[in-house]
Amino acid sequence: MKIDVYGILKNEEELRELREVMRTVTTITIPEGKEKRNEKEQIIAINRKIVDTFHLPKNLASEANRMAEIYPKLFVLENLVRYIVKSVLTDSVGEHWWTRPNVVSSDIKREVERRKALEGANRWHYKRGSHEIFYTDFGDLSLIIGNNWEFFKDLFPSLRWIQAKLEEVELSRNIVAHNNPLPKREFNRIDMILGDLEKQLDSYIGKRND
Repeated sequence: MKIDVYGILKNEEELRELREVMRTVTTITIPEGKEKRNEKEQIIAINRKIVDTFHLPKNLASEANRMAEIYPKLFVLENLVRYIVKSVLTDSVGEHWWTRPNVVSSDIKREVERRKALEGANRWHYKRGSHEIFYTDFGDLSLIIGNNWEFFKDLFPSLRWIQAKLEEVELSRNIVAHNNPLPKREFNRIDMILGDLEKQLDSYIGKRND
């Protein structure tokens, strides 16, 4: 999206988390030019081999190849929104905004604590992140923004605007999360939403870098 996300983050812990995110995205993203063609051909070959080995429907390989194009965009978009929410509330409420009353609903907090406890019982598994925001549902981000609109109103045209964008993304995101294919029109919708957010967030990040 050509946004200097590093400009948002001020402490070393956040920078380490972002570098891990970007490392993962870089691993997923297909390179340009000849390398792009070679890697894409390799992915196609692997998908076909898996389909043939397990006698799966032939269309699964082509669907997997097609969906590989949209996952990095959803990955970046969701994590970008999480970092924006975390950064705005840290600046506006303080570093411990999550535990402050009336910032995050008790329902969301309870579900986050449940997930953290479950993760704690499975210590062998990789953790989501050091902050509670990474344990929320994608739909929770819209609720948190709405509950603290006074801190976000200068960032987005209106509450309804950003909630509508996130609701549209959530529908597609949930389909992908359950390993189901998206139609081409949903690819176009996500590209459009990314473009809209880029224009809005570019101004915000520019101010933080001044």
